[in-house]
Amino acid sequence: MNRSRLTLKLVTIVLFSALVFGGCQTKQLSQKPAEEQIAKVKEIWFKNKAGAYETVVKYETPAGEEQNTFRLAINNGVVIKFEMDITTKITDSISPQQGFRTEIGKTIVGKKIAELAPFDAVSGASLTTTAFNEALLKLKAQLKS
Repeated sequence: MNRSRLTLKLVTIVLFSALVFGGCQTKQLSQKPAEEQIAKVKEIWFKNKAGAYETVVKYETPAGEEQNTFRLAINNGVVIKFEMDITTKITDSISPQQGFRTEIGKTIVGKKIAELAPFDAVSGASLTTTAFNEALLKLKAQLKS
């Protein structure tokens, strides 16, 4: 009798562990890497009279959808100005996005658009960085840079 109770307890523990830990693994596997989380990036940048290009990016984060507007002014292939509108309502996203706006502006202004390569996470704003990289690729393709 003792042996069958012990076996029953072991089977119960194994099944319980499989359910608990199996559920955690399934949740982790279902999360998409940052580069796959880009929900929407407008397909077309547009140019206004002053050589400015603008796009709105929307992307999913664990806390909900984010949206940013990126604007670049380009003269003779060189970025002369960068602006970013931050519209997030997610409190934890504000500081990293503000840091991204400051740091990416310092990094790209004065550089040739054709020479800009994708960036790693800037100021901890990994998803914003990924969205910016995607938008930059689309702009470079439009400009054939």
